[in-house]
Amino acid sequence: MRARPGTIKAEFASPLERPRQQSVMMSSEFLALRRGLMSLIREESLKAIGGEVNDIGLQGLDIDLHGQSLADVI
Repeated sequence: MRARPGTIKAEFASPLERPRQQSVMMSSEFLALRRGLMSLIREESLKAIGGEVNDIGLQGLDIDLHGQSLADVI
């Protein structure tokens, strides 16, 4: 979901079989999906909190702003 106005940001189809075994949670496929989803959630979280975040606050986070400034993204 997007931060505003509550629209769908992305849909992911999981290639992982069901029922999933505990070992799947450490597979490279699962971890790649998790990283991608967490990145999308972080992007929308930053947008939702708006001006409370600055470029310095993003240092160390793995968020791809696609060449845009934080102000442009927010």
